[in-house]
Amino acid sequence: MPITLKRNAIVTVGRLSYEKGQDMIPATVRMLLDAGYEVYWYLVGEGTARKEICSEIERYNVGDNVILLGETDNPFPYMRACDLYVQPSRTEGWGLTVQECKVVGTPSVVTPIPAFLEQIRDKDNGVVADSVSAEALFRAVGFALDNISLLSHIESNLKKNNYDSKYGVIQFYH
Repeated sequence: MPITLKRNAIVTVGRLSYEKGQDMIPATVRMLLDAGYEVYWYLVGEGTARKEICSEIERYNVGDNVILLGETDNPFPYMRACDLYVQPSRTEGWGLTVQECKVVGTPSVVTPIPAFLEQIRDKDNGVVADSVSAEALFRAVGFALDNISLLSHIESNLKKNNYDSKYGVIQFYH
């Protein structure tokens, strides 16, 4: 059964931890809401940072807009159904979920860490934030949401490049 998400749905998949950067999401959502964006950010995963993230959700009063979904065996329906995938990691060995979004054809916004800079060409097959911070995520997500033609361009490039799991595995082992 397909997943239905609200309009302007953003998804992040991963273990809830400091390294993965989800603790920046509530502040980012507050900035987006204050700037007039109606966004709903879904977090798929569980982890040690859940309590901190819940505290930040309360602090920024974004409980209606940041939705913690918990773990799932299959995050792909969420990745496919969202308007934008965001991976706010502070560090990664390699961005598996970013590659998975390329496979399903969903535009991604990522932080400018080395692992993502190997996978995402800014404004070609995704959007790269200018730093690892809530403010930079706000700017990058806002830019992406404001530029529907850019998102269409990215989706088109993702389809043309025909990313598949074999390519992802080869790139991972490389």
